[in-house]
Amino acid sequence: FPGKESCSSSKTCKVATKGDSQTQNIARAVFKQFVENTGKIPHLIINNIHRSKMDPNRDIEEAAQGDRRAIEGFTAYHDTIRQAQNSFGGKPGLLIDFHGQAHKKNSTEIGYLIKKSALNSGDFGYSELSIKSLVRRKNAKLDDYIFGKESLGALFESSGYRAVPSPRQPYPGSDLYYNGGYTTQVYGSRDGGEVDAIQLEFPGEIRIDGGEGLRNQFSSALAYILDEYYSNNY
Repeated sequence: FPGKESCSSSKTCKVATKGDSQTQNIARAVFKQFVENTGKIPHLIINNIHRSKMDPNRDIEEAAQGDRRAIEGFTAYHDTIRQAQNSFGGKPGLLIDFHGQAHKKNSTEIGYLIKKSALNSGDFGYSELSIKSLVRRKNAKLDDYIFGKESLGALFESSGYRAVPSPRQPYPGSDLYYNGGYTTQVYGSRDGGEVDAIQLEFPGEIRIDGGEGLRNQFSSALAYILDEYYSNNY
């Protein structure tokens, strides 16, 4: 696609077109279980346009490639997120962005916008952090909320599901790792505000290989994990 500085109009650039299979089913199951557990009703925003037509986790040039209908879908999706965010009235909030990956490690990748190389070296700070508001409010050590005892990864691991970063695996090492995309960049607290954002990349072993039974088991556990994380921090 021509539309970014890194992709001139004289050539065609590759884009990802495969969907994140079963993530919508996981999101709906987590939502239902979360409501049953807590009596609280979170916002559930789902993109119903296949990735081969529009990818809402990219900037609009790459996401829609100038197509009018794709632009309309992109705009409607992100307008809905902004409406949900604005409904918080300036109070702290949390956006969780569900995705899927097939990196063959049976581990959920938790993205706070910290690059893989920075996690591996331990040389990271607040400047690119999508949960900057949370860490600031808690006046906490950054490591505690990225891979330490207060981290989302710690809750995954204590529930029996592998995650990175976490106390068990603080950094990806040589493993493939997604650190968060457009949605986490735009709606998290990296650039200010009180709403944090985290991208979750669920492994294919849970989404697909284990079948409906494992997906449902994982979704139920994830509802409890998110409830605990939210209750502890928001």
